[in-house]
Amino acid sequence: MGCQHHYSSARRCRTVAPFSVLRGATVRGGRRPAMWRVGLFDLIHRRRRFILAVLATSLAFGLSLLMEGTIAHLHNETDRIVALFHADRFVVADGGTGPFTTTRLLRASVATDLARVPGVERADAFVQARETLKGKDVNILGTTSGGLGSPPTKRGRGPRHSGEVVVDEVLGYHVGDRFRLGAHDVAVVGTSVNTTYYFGQPTVFMPIADVQAQFLGGLPYATAIAVRGELAHAPPGTQILDGAAVRRDLNRPQKSGTQTVVIFNTLLWLMAAGIVATMVYLTALERARDIAVLKAMGTPNRTLFSGMAVQGLALALAACVVGAIVNRALAPTMPFAVETPGSAYLELLVVGIAVGLISALVGLRRAVHIDPALAFGRQI
Repeated sequence: MGCQHHYSSARRCRTVAPFSVLRGATVRGGRRPAMWRVGLFDLIHRRRRFILAVLATSLAFGLSLLMEGTIAHLHNETDRIVALFHADRFVVADGGTGPFTTTRLLRASVATDLARVPGVERADAFVQARETLKGKDVNILGTTSGGLGSPPTKRGRGPRHSGEVVVDEVLGYHVGDRFRLGAHDVAVVGTSVNTTYYFGQPTVFMPIADVQAQFLGGLPYATAIAVRGELAHAPPGTQILDGAAVRRDLNRPQKSGTQTVVIFNTLLWLMAAGIVATMVYLTALERARDIAVLKAMGTPNRTLFSGMAVQGLALALAACVVGAIVNRALAPTMPFAVETPGSAYLELLVVGIAVGLISALVGLRRAVHIDPALAFGRQI
């Protein structure tokens, strides 16, 4: 039967669909409708709005996962570069901040002295410097061939002679390539992977003598000494740091950046919650007569909440799934490496559930103020 037969105005005509949703969700025998069915039928009726809300919310979730992956990468690359040395202790000059951040140098010969200390299995000096290649800032690490800090090669071999280097594959060089580093030409004899640190800067590994010649004017100094074994006392003018202290020091410069990302993440969560809550609240407004009918039938508030919770959870969880897809699709295109951990997806799921339930509470606050008399034609 046509809509105009039941209602004289176009405004009232638009209210037919919600009532049909309520009737479609009612169980046989005229009993009280199952609220989860009411919520699902209503989402189907408003599917276009639902899809748009999912897309907007998923974008916020996807960006949040990208930020979580960026933070995870910063911490992971710190752990990887420290683990690369296979050292139990690091010795730096007294007053130095850490082996990868200090500007204070010590004599490379300290490594020879430490190697003779009882309990020390091996001690190797290394030098850190910085340079630019292909317009990128790169870390230069001068190490002892076959010693602590020797680069793990994905292809080729490690540097054994002067003028040979191993480069992180992020730089795009291949075994056999030659390029100019400082005032000298060097040959690529190997490539490494996952050897970036200090905000994703790739690393070039060279013999320690080459780094001393190019960056220290040939002086026999080192940035730090990597030590494997037990070392109880530091030589005069030096201090001992364990691996945990080195990681904390290397993470220190990026602390403010990490905190900024956390703040943006929080804002994205709030934005997503606002989108879902708005969707559920508008639905409650448009379903005022449906809710009035349910309240007139004696439906308690907790039952109304369950119907709205179904809508909020369906929207939020659908957005979580699409957000995860957005994250996987955009991660390879980011200029900075993204390593989204599995815990981030679990956190997203928990946040999605919380957002859905909170949104249902927002809708319920509107529903409890609806007068049941509206079901009998009385205006709000």
